[in-house]
Amino acid sequence: MLSTTGLVALTFFSVTGGPFGQELVVKAAGPLFAILGYLGFSLAWSVPEALMTAELSSAFPEAAGFAAWTNAAFGPLAAWIDAWCSWVSGVVDNALYPILLLKYLEQVTDVFSGDDSSALVARWTFTLGFVAVLTYLCHRGLDLTGRSAIALSYFVLAPFAVFCVVAAPRVRPARWFRVRADHHGTIRLRPWINNLFWNVNYYDSASAWAAEVDKDKWGSAMAASVALCTCASILPMLAATGASDRTYHDYHNGAYVDVARDLAGPWLARWIVVSAAVANVGLFVSEMSSDAYQLMGMAERGLLPAALAKKSPTRGTPTSAILLSACGVLALHSLTFEAIIATENLLYVCSMLLELAAFVQLRRKSPEFSRFSPRALLIFCLPASVLLLLVAAVQPPLVWMVAGALFLLGLLVYAVIGRTRRSNACGLHYKDLHEDWTAPRGTLASLCGWDDRFPSDARRADTTTDPLHSSSSSSAAAAAAAASREPLVRDLSTALV
Repeated sequence: MLSTTGLVALTFFSVTGGPFGQELVVKAAGPLFAILGYLGFSLAWSVPEALMTAELSSAFPEAAGFAAWTNAAFGPLAAWIDAWCSWVSGVVDNALYPILLLKYLEQVTDVFSGDDSSALVARWTFTLGFVAVLTYLCHRGLDLTGRSAIALSYFVLAPFAVFCVVAAPRVRPARWFRVRADHHGTIRLRPWINNLFWNVNYYDSASAWAAEVDKDKWGSAMAASVALCTCASILPMLAATGASDRTYHDYHNGAYVDVARDLAGPWLARWIVVSAAVANVGLFVSEMSSDAYQLMGMAERGLLPAALAKKSPTRGTPTSAILLSACGVLALHSLTFEAIIATENLLYVCSMLLELAAFVQLRRKSPEFSRFSPRALLIFCLPASVLLLLVAAVQPPLVWMVAGALFLLGLLVYAVIGRTRRSNACGLHYKDLHEDWTAPRGTLASLCGWDDRFPSDARRADTTTDPLHSSSSSSAAAAAAAASREPLVRDLSTALV
């Protein structure tokens, strides 16, 4: 079983992994609204998301996590949309980490700086090497368990603890009240909201360990996770903005390295760069492992081609699923940091609206699962829902077009697979559809061909019979499928999270 401390450490790396990338919040709004923004977003979003995760992970102690919630509330089509948006946003998120690490490396070397051809080649080479090496490590089965996550958390946060101690004597609280004031106004709303939201979400990822955590630990673990993630963001920001004369103009990804150099010298600056490198490696591999095992789990449940469920004979890792996730990262890595965050946030909003709706629906269907009264449930969900709609509202039309196209692509993939999985079109083979993902007759999902389990023994027995009306209700097939049930997301305590 996973300890409370281990769950907190793993959640920390799912949510933030350290105060990296938050400098753009200061740039967008100045110290005052950056600090207030973190506190406000943590209260309006992080707390409700963490409480929802604790509540539903206790009620659904399985590694399928949030997909199990939406499936229980609304059925397989909603669960597919949730899983699809989560996987795509995860791939988009992973494209950020090479870019973010490059920004920190640029603070200690000029190799990657500039717009000349040599710098461009260096950045491309670094990104390709970063993705290739870490994809290989995922294939090799690099692990991050609860204990190693705890150790890594100490390593990543140690230089920032020193940073805060060094900065404390030089802090002037009046500097925290400075605001941005130029032709853009006091706050550049879009980057302020996007970067804040990106830094405080993904607590629902902890549901992947629901099968490995005692029910009674979820409340304290999520409370500690919110406290740790918030402090890991707020304290370095208070130290940097309060102890340095740098204005919001000077803040960019990697700016904490510059502030550390000003306050303590190059040794602390280099230490923070090493911390950033380790954190970004951990975040990248954790996300890629999560994405790959999600694909593998969906393939094992008959939702995706069986090739994605194939494991390496020597390492036991889903090679095809890992490679597919890596290809998605490489396809997106040339986008800007801001464009990636905006696209990821909009996809995540779609996923989280479904999960909040599932939370309310499950409260109505199974009130014994909830600790909330109807009034408390309204207070709980309303600010979070408003914040999600605000995040969606500030996105530019191009981001809506890209995210909308990806959303529609997910529906198209679901429909095409549903209509073609019986014929093994294009040489693709599928495993038997798990009973939990069978659509009720008369629903949209059933019209797409997902209302039968299509057991392989029935297909072998009579290839001329319409499988839609074949022996999908066979008790032997049902027992076999139930016995072979696999989680949608593999327990990530056995893979790098």
